[in-house]
Amino acid sequence: MPLHVSMQRSSGVASCSGCVNSVSSSAPDPFDQSHRFESYETALGEDPHNVQILYKYGKFLCENQNNYAKGKVLLQQALKIAPCNAEILAEYARLLWERENDRKKASEVYERAVEADPENCYVLASYASFLWKSEQSFGLCAHL
Repeated sequence: MPLHVSMQRSSGVASCSGCVNSVSSSAPDPFDQSHRFESYETALGEDPHNVQILYKYGKFLCENQNNYAKGKVLLQQALKIAPCNAEILAEYARLLWERENDRKKASEVYERAVEADPENCYVLASYASFLWKSEQSFGLCAHL
């Protein structure tokens, strides 16, 4: 038996008939940076050894809050708990390269990430980008 869904258009927004498509004005905006900051703080307070929270919050602080020092500490804590997590290793390596310009250390950490999960597309792409950018930078410096 085929499923029939009727669509209604009101105020320029398509919605399924019978579905509630309203967003409460009191609901927090998930893209609001201060809301995300508070959510991460709460989650970390409730589960300070959760690798995913440490990783995502650390990455968030480095990229969105411009708080590299705390973000780096959180990533290091995540790696103490899960030292073979390829995505965390790759993120940490990227930050070492982009923020500290430590090509040698970043390369070592990227190599650990690739060893940990050689099939991970994110890790491979991140490492390839690093190799491309660092080789260009290194080549320019060598010719000066």
